[in-house]
Amino acid sequence: TEEMSAKLDNLGSSISFNSGDRTSSIFVSSLVGKIDETISLLEEKLFNPAFDEDDYKRINKQYKESINNSKKSAQNMARQAVAELMYGKSIRGIMPTVKGVEKIKLSEVKEFYKKQYNSRLASVVVVGDVTKEEMLPRLQFLNKWEGSDVLINKNLPIEEIEGKTIYLVHKPGPQSIITLAHKGLKYDVDGDYYKAGVMNFPLGGAFSSRLNLNLREDKGYTYGIRSGFNGNDTDGMFSISTSVRSEATDSALNEIYKEFENYITEGINEEELAFTKNSIANSDALRYETAFQKSRFLARIQRYGLDGNYIKKQKEILNDMTVVDIKLIANKYLKMDDHIVVVVGNKYALKDKLQKFGKVTELKIK
Repeated sequence: TEEMSAKLDNLGSSISFNSGDRTSSIFVSSLVGKIDETISLLEEKLFNPAFDEDDYKRINKQYKESINNSKKSAQNMARQAVAELMYGKSIRGIMPTVKGVEKIKLSEVKEFYKKQYNSRLASVVVVGDVTKEEMLPRLQFLNKWEGSDVLINKNLPIEEIEGKTIYLVHKPGPQSIITLAHKGLKYDVDGDYYKAGVMNFPLGGAFSSRLNLNLREDKGYTYGIRSGFNGNDTDGMFSISTSVRSEATDSALNEIYKEFENYITEGINEEELAFTKNSIANSDALRYETAFQKSRFLARIQRYGLDGNYIKKQKEILNDMTVVDIKLIANKYLKMDDHIVVVVGNKYALKDKLQKFGKVTELKIK
């Protein structure tokens, strides 16, 4: 491992293997003049991973320490609570545990790699000062990549939230974490998911949003508050999240509800809509400037089978949206009555104060 890292450092290159709950990726960065040497190292890492026993013990120990440390973080506790409540006992709702990690054998890791890093599941994006004719011969080594049919269950359940419940996770400290969440929309680039993102911008998607202007600029409860839709190819979630001073927890939640309800019932004005359109259009102009941004853009097109000109279509949709459209979308996809609220804070100071918002249920994070 050290020798491989030293070679990459000498080349000015990097190769990283990454994974999340939906995808795995390999990211390679290289100077144009060092592509051949870098690809040679990529081939070795991809086809002949060492999976050294000592390395595995070290990584396993680090991962367990990371899990233990996460239990001390209010932000991580909030994320875990929301995951459990929204996704139940699926793989997205159950967080890693030290006991679980201790049970994983190196032989199982090797089998997982062999199964999941699979040519039939893979796609490739190249961005740089190279032509297709120059690059394709350099990628011929991928023809040796073996693949087999793998069934991946993407239809993992997401809970249907009925009614409103406040979940309180005990974590003494100077601050509380507040998260409001409910089921959202599947990802798309020109349908209701995209339009809902535009709708959310004045509510909590921008620094000058209603939520941020109220809780940060006016009341001084927080350094920042955001809201938004997060979707994938099967489902999605809407959330509002912030960290506030502990003594201001119930006041902050009251203001969140006030802005949330006003936005649904009253909608936005023409000035807010004009600002939203200008801001989104200007940010789009800078969103695909770097090589990394371009690679993510192309990978998204591959993953979701998108039209390469979808950005142009988004601009047309954005320009055509009206205040009436925004209000209709808000009424349809923001759930004032059916959602969960997770508060991570001192239960002894907060439980009675939170009762006025609805039923309060204590939740323990294991």
